[in-house]
Amino acid sequence: MSPSSSAICHGKIWSGDRYGSIYELDGGKFNKIAESPDDNAGGVRAIVDWSPGDTLIVRSSGIFRKTGAALVPWPTDVDSLLNGSASFQVQAKLILGKYLAVFIQNIGIYLLNQEGRLVESFTVGSGLADAGFEAFVEDRDGGVWVGTDTEITRIQFGAGYTKFDQCLFPGCSRCRSRADRTRSLDNCPV
Repeated sequence: MSPSSSAICHGKIWSGDRYGSIYELDGGKFNKIAESPDDNAGGVRAIVDWSPGDTLIVRSSGIFRKTGAALVPWPTDVDSLLNGSASFQVQAKLILGKYLAVFIQNIGIYLLNQEGRLVESFTVGSGLADAGFEAFVEDRDGGVWVGTDTEITRIQFGAGYTKFDQCLFPGCSRCRSRADRTRSLDNCPV
């Protein structure tokens, strides 16, 4: 089991195996609580405590909803990206208590509503400088701070993003004087 396949759900520790089944820690041992619907669906990439009594399981083949002891496909607008991401790291996080942020390594960040519809996306093609995600966390205002290989970016869904790269820290007079600090400076001497 990989560290990214474990989560606290409904107050208990859950973990997914490489075949996609879900286990719950109870009394010092893991008990299987949901069986993988397909052996070829890939391992569990993320477990998200979605709403009271509802859990989403992110796998390389798509997103599933845990219903009883079964994992049922949860159709989304990013299913085609997940199906093609078998070699990429995928993570997901509940944002603002009502959106699912799906992070696909080297591709981008996708915000889904409760029906699985795409609300907003930030990709390398749309201006995100780097999608080599290392860490991410939500702040108290609903912004998502994303640490990548080269920079830190704060995303405020519905309002855009701000990049914090090495040029935006003290020590670079060119960057300190620049009015537009939301874009990276490709030609900075630092």
